[in-house]
Amino acid sequence: MAATSSEKTGTRFRNSSRLIAWTVLSFIVLCSLLALAGSEQASPPMQSQIRAGILRDVIAEDPLGRQALVCSLWVMPLPTVAALPFCPLLRPHAYGLAYLYGLALVMATATIPLAVLLKRVRVPLSRLVSTVLLAVCAFGLGRTSYSDLLPCLAFIIVAVFFETRKEPVLRALAGVFYGLALLSHVLGIAAGAVKLIAIILNRVFAGRDKERRAIHWVQGISVGYACFVYLFLNWMIMQTPIWPLRNFHPHVPGPYTGEAARELLVTLRRDYPSSAPVASGHWGYLAEPVLEATGGYHFIDFDRMRVPSWEQRDLVLVVPRKTPLRSLSDVPPELQGSPARIAGYLFLSETPHWVFYQVVRPHG
Repeated sequence: MAATSSEKTGTRFRNSSRLIAWTVLSFIVLCSLLALAGSEQASPPMQSQIRAGILRDVIAEDPLGRQALVCSLWVMPLPTVAALPFCPLLRPHAYGLAYLYGLALVMATATIPLAVLLKRVRVPLSRLVSTVLLAVCAFGLGRTSYSDLLPCLAFIIVAVFFETRKEPVLRALAGVFYGLALLSHVLGIAAGAVKLIAIILNRVFAGRDKERRAIHWVQGISVGYACFVYLFLNWMIMQTPIWPLRNFHPHVPGPYTGEAARELLVTLRRDYPSSAPVASGHWGYLAEPVLEATGGYHFIDFDRMRVPSWEQRDLVLVVPRKTPLRSLSDVPPELQGSPARIAGYLFLSETPHWVFYQVVRPHG
């Protein structure tokens, strides 16, 4: 009996070692492909630039970083948090790589769950196919503005894996991963909402199946807790739990092109050479070179009272025009009305990509 028990323990250890080794191998492959996808671009992808800027500010303990981490539905916190363990290994200018490594780490955790799901539908060489599928997704999305979708998809895969297990404890654990998907991307919010609706419907029609009800309770609480954490962080940092809804635009943010950057720099130097440009919102991380070249400022939620008291130049607020990039801009409530009748802001001009307002400083 002892020998049999020892053999079983040894078998489990070997199986676990193989699974860990395959996951590590998947992580290395995904890291390589994501880095390659990023290096093929003339400039870093939009998400990589924004996440790198947030990481720099978070590690520097700048309030701007804490605000940027939580206050936008298009820049959810978990992909940035997953990159933090890699930041001590890199210099600040290379934090875009930390973001890619974080994506690879999260995706690698889905390798074995995806392989198990593929094996259930009789796909041969399921582990290899799983790694290849994740690699294709990483290389395809890693070079785009949608790279933050990768961890969301990985968490949904793991959630489905646990959802289809026989053990009640493992099925209940699926709710945790739906919650993590919720904190990763706006698609995860939709997946979490669908899951909660399904739980409610199953709760109504579950009858007297106590085990099924208990599993649904645990899953629902897990998803609800993730939502609560996100609302709580916004309440603590942004002073209101529904801040991300204030300027949310349903269209997907578009790219910040080199043409737009050149146009912004030329306009500022030509028309407003003695003014201080101000960017508000996550798009300011994309415009950091322009802001540095013109002595400008970046805020997540611009307020005239937050400008340093020693700044004597006129302030020019730059707002992306009604293009997809506008989704990453935090527009002050005063600018929601007609540009010609705004208290505290004077409409100056507009270009194909930008609108410029002079900020009227409060007296005293």
